[in-house]
Amino acid sequence: MEIKYSISPFELKTLNTREMRDRILIEKVFAPDEAALTYSFDERFILGGIMPVHKEIKLEPADEIRQEYFLRTRELGLINIGGAGTVTADGESFAVGFEEGMYIGCETKEVSFQSADPENPAKFYITSALAFKKYPTVKITADMVSNNPCGSKEGASERIVKKYIHKDGVKSCQLMMGINSVQPGSVWNTLPTHTHKRRVECFMYYKIPENDFYIEVIGEPEESRHIVIRNEQAIVSAAWQMHFGVGTCCYDFIWAMAGENQEFPDMDVVPMTQVK
Repeated sequence: MEIKYSISPFELKTLNTREMRDRILIEKVFAPDEAALTYSFDERFILGGIMPVHKEIKLEPADEIRQEYFLRTRELGLINIGGAGTVTADGESFAVGFEEGMYIGCETKEVSFQSADPENPAKFYITSALAFKKYPTVKITADMVSNNPCGSKEGASERIVKKYIHKDGVKSCQLMMGINSVQPGSVWNTLPTHTHKRRVECFMYYKIPENDFYIEVIGEPEESRHIVIRNEQAIVSAAWQMHFGVGTCCYDFIWAMAGENQEFPDMDVVPMTQVK
């Protein structure tokens, strides 16, 4: 399991490009027949990809969490961005298709992942946060997702915010998860820019062609930095830093949050005139 340490606003402005990418970016989310996971000290988030090809992959307890099983004191959310697959939680199996999801509650002892077709393997993107109460394990289908249009064509920011795990839908202790789908003809997202001082947020970008990329603007408003992100790469956004960005094409990304509350509108908007 890779480790990502917390980063301060004082440190960020001293880093060169390579140092910043090493500290923030997860360059390879998916690896064949592996659970490629990253442990972030921000909210003790775990995120990463599970891509079963020729074998079943079991979610094993890592030394970083020092528990008898992975979800002893954790909850887990996942969204499949690959081919059809199966997730088995304590003996109950769930068929999970493209952009379907799951919430798996804490105290679930055994979790495993399989693909239906090795030529088109499932790609389970998972996020996990600490949990203090057991909520039911739920498969999340398209009809359960809350779709919220926002942005505008005029601002090249038309997108749909799709909420999978949230307080008015599939319940969790603190984990929130969903997809932002930037619509054709638009390239900007997360405007107006803002911070989540009471929550950490992680992003994983996908549907980006090989010769395209996405630029995330991060840091303090008056000390902004940028990072180039390519297909199926992820970042952890510290609670103190703003985040917004633009792509060379339209794209989708999976967001996940955890922290003090689950109030989706709880954000501190940064005036665009303040950004430098």
